[in-house]
Amino acid sequence: MDEIERERFKIEIDKEKTELKKEQFIKEIRSGLGDHIKKNGNKINRIEKTKWQKFWLKIRKIF
Repeated sequence: MDEIERERFKIEIDKEKTELKKEQFIKEIRSGLGDHIKKNGNKINRIEKTKWQKFWLKIRKIF
């Protein structure tokens, strides 16, 4: 019985460690994203379609 309880305890510890690492990773990403927004705020990068893409879109609309 002791071995089973030890294994369950190890599993619980692993779950807690994983959860803590997950939370830490999420916080790290969010803080990095905040820095990016602070540096590049109010800038919009517009993605232009190529002439080829525009051509195919017009053809698709026709048919």
